[in-house]
Amino acid sequence: MTSGVYERRPIKPEVKTAIMELLKAGVTAPKAIETASKTFPVKDLPRRTTINKWKKELGYIKPAMTGESLKFFNNSVKKDVILSVFGEGETLKGEEITKRISELGYRVKESNVKMFIYYHMQYQYLKKERIKGVNYYSKIGV
Repeated sequence: MTSGVYERRPIKPEVKTAIMELLKAGVTAPKAIETASKTFPVKDLPRRTTINKWKKELGYIKPAMTGESLKFFNNSVKKDVILSVFGEGETLKGEEITKRISELGYRVKESNVKMFIYYHMQYQYLKKERIKGVNYYSKIGV
């Protein structure tokens, strides 16, 4: 007798390859399931959440598109993420930095990003310029 935990059957490779081909062709997850159900039995088909995971693997879905948000939790992660949004020699406002971080899938507020930059990154990693009353930030050493 089982312990009451639901075990998923492994998905057959031929089913996965067929659905992956549909995803590469730009078909949505529900349409992919519907199309695959004509060829394979329903018990062999994956759930829509599994298909969305495959789409992430293929790079078709960013976390921000699925409603998931990545953890923006410790200082080293915050520092690395903020530095990653700067291009070569770019100077950005706090608003633009926050927008780019949000596009990466993090849920952040502009005021929190500015405060973190002020207390933890200014003069060490970022240089601040004040132009017409607006703070612009750029990477140090680029």
